[in-house]
Amino acid sequence: MRTCNGQDLDPHVDFNYDEAQKLHRRLNLIVYLNKDWRLEWGGSLEIHSNPRNHEENRVQAYIPIFNRAVLFETNEYSWHGFPRIDLPLSERHRSRKSISIYLYTRERPANEIAPPHGTFYVHRPFENRFQPGYTLNETDVQHLRFEMDRRDKWIELYQKMELTKNGEIAEKSGYIRDILSRVRAPLSGYVLQDGTSEALYSEGWTAEKSRFTVRPLEPLKSLTIKGWRPDAADPNSRLEVRINGERRATAQVGHGVFEIRVTFDAPCTEAITVGISCVPVYRPEGDNRELGFVLMEVRAEH
Repeated sequence: MRTCNGQDLDPHVDFNYDEAQKLHRRLNLIVYLNKDWRLEWGGSLEIHSNPRNHEENRVQAYIPIFNRAVLFETNEYSWHGFPRIDLPLSERHRSRKSISIYLYTRERPANEIAPPHGTFYVHRPFENRFQPGYTLNETDVQHLRFEMDRRDKWIELYQKMELTKNGEIAEKSGYIRDILSRVRAPLSGYVLQDGTSEALYSEGWTAEKSRFTVRPLEPLKSLTIKGWRPDAADPNSRLEVRINGERRATAQVGHGVFEIRVTFDAPCTEAITVGISCVPVYRPEGDNRELGFVLMEVRAEH
């Protein structure tokens, strides 16, 4: 890495995960290549305790002198950066040079794992000279304009990132809804499903409320809903079946396989909408969905 006069690097935490390689970033090794570098020239590596709290932030600095190596852990609080380089006119042919090596592991302790993220930066506070009563000169004005412009660009960047991410989420959510809507009810008998279903999952689970439309090919005398609930589900759940919005059957369902039958006063020849609800819902460990039961069969009898 090569940085020149006037450049700096705000305190930051590095990205924590290599998505392509599926590796956790764990260590940074930096070797400096600057002979006869002086403290007053700036560019010292600064390790921060918490740059987001300027009053309590503690800083440990290391001059980037030749052959100095710094090794530190990469985690969610390994804040580091360096202040602006300010070389005398006679030394501006120089640049701050370093070699960085990043070390990764396949695994990481569970208590250290955070969601994958990019590099997070924190802007430095205003310099101490900016105090009540201080009179700005032209250099100060240019400095403040530069800092405000840089801050605005970071805000713009994060806003664009949010728009991009939210767009991806909306696209994927729409795709998932489309996939779920294509799930067909497990019908048996001389019946077909019309249109798409609501809240039926591909592995057979229903949500708290699910719905689908059945079209008889032969006059329909009854429908039997066959389902299953795991031992961990509430043993006193209530299941309700509605036909075209009208409640036609209710039953208490516990564990294992169950069946609920809905009969029709006269053979049904028109398409009907079947709505099923099950409360309280079942929330499996590690799954944030609110589930009713596994729909094993919707059996038509003619």
